Amino acid sequence: MGALSVVLFFLYTWGFGFSLAKFVKETESFFERNVIRIGLGLAAVPLVGVMLSLFKIPVDWRIFLGLSLLHPLFYILKNYKNFKPNLNLKFRKSDLNFLLVILIFSLALHMYLKGAFAYPYLEDDDSWSHALGVKYVSVQKTFFNQFGGIHYLDPYPPVYDGILGLMHQTSPSLMWTLKFFNALIISLSILFFYLLVKELTNNSAVALFSTIALSMIPAYLSHFIWAHSFVPAFIFLSFLFLERTKHDKKWMYLASVAIAALILTTVTQSLKFMFLFLIYLAVKCAIEKRFVFEIFFAGALGFILSLIWWIPLAYRYGSVLDLLKKLGLASDVFALPLSYLNSPYLYLGLAVLSIGAFAIYYFMKNKLAANQKSILGVAFSLLILVSYSVSYSFVNGVGTADRIYDFNDFFIAHKQNLINNPLGLGIAVSALFFITLIFVIIRQFSVIKAKKESMPKTQFHILLYINAINSILLAVSLLSFFSFRFKPGTLIKQWMLREPSNYSYIYSFSFKVWGIYLLITTLIIVASVYIFLICKGCIEKQKFWIPLSLLWFVYSFAGLYDIPTQMFTFRIWAMLAFILSIFVGYGFISTLKLAQRLGAPQIIVWTIFIALIFYTSGIQKYAINTSIWPPGGFWTSNDEIKGYIWLKDNLPSEAKIFTFSNNGVIIGFDKYICHWCQDVREFQSRGFNSTAQELHKWLKSRNYQYFVLDGQTARKYGINETNQKLQSTLSSGLFKPVYQTNGFILLNAA
Repeated sequence: MGALSVVLFFLYTWGFGFSLAKFVKETESFFERNVIRIGLGLAAVPLVGVMLSLFKIPVDWRIFLGLSLLHPLFYILKNYKNFKPNLNLKFRKSDLNFLLVILIFSLALHMYLKGAFAYPYLEDDDSWSHALGVKYVSVQKTFFNQFGGIHYLDPYPPVYDGILGLMHQTSPSLMWTLKFFNALIISLSILFFYLLVKELTNNSAVALFSTIALSMIPAYLSHFIWAHSFVPAFIFLSFLFLERTKHDKKWMYLASVAIAALILTTVTQSLKFMFLFLIYLAVKCAIEKRFVFEIFFAGALGFILSLIWWIPLAYRYGSVLDLLKKLGLASDVFALPLSYLNSPYLYLGLAVLSIGAFAIYYFMKNKLAANQKSILGVAFSLLILVSYSVSYSFVNGVGTADRIYDFNDFFIAHKQNLINNPLGLGIAVSALFFITLIFVIIRQFSVIKAKKESMPKTQFHILLYINAINSILLAVSLLSFFSFRFKPGTLIKQWMLREPSNYSYIYSFSFKVWGIYLLITTLIIVASVYIFLICKGCIEKQKFWIPLSLLWFVYSFAGLYDIPTQMFTFRIWAMLAFILSIFVGYGFISTLKLAQRLGAPQIIVWTIFIALIFYTSGIQKYAINTSIWPPGGFWTSNDEIKGYIWLKDNLPSEAKIFTFSNNGVIIGFDKYICHWCQDVREFQSRGFNSTAQELHKWLKSRNYQYFVLDGQTARKYGINETNQKLQSTLSSGLFKPVYQTNGFILLNAA
């Protein structure tokens, strides 16, 4: 159906990626190099769309194709005489692993597409709203929507509807475009994840296992249609490009492109990404014993690039405060008055602080010893992290599916789950997390004991006692976590914890009272000791990804329990899933080495672990993603839905249909109504009480061939009023019934 769009998608992304990657040192692997180009191009596409929109140039597929292929074609024409096909491509072990990851990608894509196309409608409520934005971008060819009335476009960040709107220009079916490309980009994120873990660990076996685990964890992304589907892909690309700065510092510019794309995807997930970014910056500064400017620069430049979207919007809406209100961030979400954001003193103070910090760095950089620079760099990065944590704690956003999670939510994966953001890790993955913690602690003990002679006596004893005491406290906190359970199926809200005596069906609050803080503290200590040992040269620097992923886990785990703030906590599960997948890679590779010492073949260990994860996580994930999902809570009956399904299957694509109720379902079922046109919106608001003749005249003057009355119209205007409207319309002789159910009637404006 959309073969041309699929080909164009890879031409756009690969073309832009090829052009940008020519400025940096690329990987030697042919397969990895081209997947990275696709990822880089994917991050560049929305920025190109915003720039074109800003300068009022149409966001048209032909313009995109020309821009994306301009440099590749020039490169080919310039170098075609020197081009010699290399038929002796070197095939490495890492390439074999990558081909296995491509197989995982293919299986994941098959699963997501099978589930997405298992029913002939869009699921839940968000997808119908996204249909309006996608159709707008496709038709109006701009990311900016000055007309309003589209929930997920302007001022909502434009990446999701923008990319899909571009793809819909060459695909006849909007529904197919939404379902296919949503599933495709989710599946591509698995490839990007493998490349990130491989770059972090410098170990393709760890990367392969982590990718296998991630692909089977239920909590990692369903095929639900919403902007959050794109977030992990941009997170992986951001950190992948940041890691590649160790090969070529110019990768920091490309990292900023991915960071900007992420910021222009969702607001809430961008705030969470900043925590991961700042933790990464702090750990890197500690490991490198300097302030890693290229990482900071990439983040700052990514934010600046995103302003090409936010500044025009703030100007149009009048101020930053008005923009936030348009985004739906009501005053009760913030602990501080939003009026502060309109104060020029706030921005003046931030500017003074920034200039002062850089001035101090400039004048002091040549006057400090190397160790002093190291301490100052780490302190500065920690100061940024703490400052952000404090600011972040003043935000309080409550999601519709937020609740308190007990041990069973992590340990047991269910086949019936949330469809937008499933939760649960599975028995094998959860058990491997605990095993990994044991390996990390044992590793620390062995390193400390091995360095006893070369380490100051006081330092040795302090580290030994810290590890011993922390190991005991960690065991206690984990046992507390095991006992933290609710009755099956109980939905626990935060306010229930204030009066637990009123809710006798809750088994235990011991973990919530003190266990969670003890667990977080002990995990931070484990990670800190590991970083200290790396800084002292006791553990190789490459292993920094172990404490990094552990600190990332601490943040995501704490976020599920509203620490430091509640910010749509149920959406943290996907983040928790990929972080945990990185961390347990260490546990698996340690187990693999142990098994080798005992004489067990590697293939046996791989098979056992994959089988355990598959049976305790993979089957459940497959069941969730291939089941029949509901079409949304706004429908009034199955007969109404059946009417729209008939409409989709029996009327030409893009047939113009008018309704007084819900434009999203007209557009979502591949038909057309100009949702953003002022005359349509005005007539929808006042035209229900018009005569049949007036209605017919209006429809014919704007070339609308059909008119729908449905259950949603009856709910909006009343059953009796809707029936009267139907009778007067039919009795006029100007309309002919085409198809009818108990909750739907389609009329032809003859």
